[in-house]
Amino acid sequence: MKNMTNLKKRFFGIASVLAITTTGLVAVPTVANANPVCTNKVIFTECVGVTSDNAPYIFQIPAKFSGTFFLFSHGYRYPINIPASIPLVGGYTVTNTPQPTGGRSAAEIQEVALGMLTKGYGIGGSGFARQGWNVDSGLKTNVELIGIIKKQFPTVTKVVAWGESLGAFITQALSENHSNLINAAGNLCPAAGSPEASVKLAGDALWGIKTMFDPSIQGGNYKSVLEVYADIGRVLTVAGAMQAAIVANPTFPAWPATATNVPAAIKSAIPSRSALVLVAAMAGLPTQSASFDGATGPGPQGTLIATQFAHLQLVLLKLLVNQLQGRGFRRH
Repeated sequence: MKNMTNLKKRFFGIASVLAITTTGLVAVPTVANANPVCTNKVIFTECVGVTSDNAPYIFQIPAKFSGTFFLFSHGYRYPINIPASIPLVGGYTVTNTPQPTGGRSAAEIQEVALGMLTKGYGIGGSGFARQGWNVDSGLKTNVELIGIIKKQFPTVTKVVAWGESLGAFITQALSENHSNLINAAGNLCPAAGSPEASVKLAGDALWGIKTMFDPSIQGGNYKSVLEVYADIGRVLTVAGAMQAAIVANPTFPAWPATATNVPAAIKSAIPSRSALVLVAAMAGLPTQSASFDGATGPGPQGTLIATQFAHLQLVLLKLLVNQLQGRGFRRH
């Protein structure tokens, strides 16, 4: 019982320290390429600093260090502020806060960090010097950061590079161009291989949504960022209308009111889900999501309800989930 009590105290001690250290940085050097500022947190040592290209970083080494360090590269972050009036993505302010592990929220990052540190792994990552499509900049930062980490902690014997979305592509570039610096690489949900490929993929989806669901979408030749925001709003409005239509009638969802260029005869003969599937397939959107495995549905397998779900609703729902969550063409 005493050992269990000590274990609980240790666990909550780590959690409380992580809550402080992973949500905010203090005493970060303001001079690029200065030596990192390291603080002994008893359970681990935390170091913060700035690389020569002004990318802030953080890394943490546990007291019982295994020698293996995980270098994380975060995904795409918008390079401009987005007004709060834009649905889903609105209220975003450009940031280059360092991210030591994967996770979509501060709570997830803290949870992953806790798990890795308690297993003896070192963790760390940067916020990169600039946001947007930054593979070249991210690659440069990571190469320099590996050198900083190994200089500060010579006990590092293995470096595992990992990242998600655009960070996965940065990780891939690191493994291809500097394989001598790392021992393994993990690419999670990697982005398209170039900004041109991403733009083409997004353009296909935008053209399809404009043609099928809302001809008022401009779709290009923007004269200001406000016109871009307006199009984002129209696309998200279509997505919301489709979501509501699917909930109301999964088998034959209605067409959005904005689909004014689609003849009534087509609307009455073809469900809007068919048009959505066509647009998604044309844009190369994944047909699996975190919510649907692509095979199972409600009811016993082999029954009519399960078969109808798999062949009618499932594909549409997976594509819609991916569209709303940005998988495939919005956020990499």
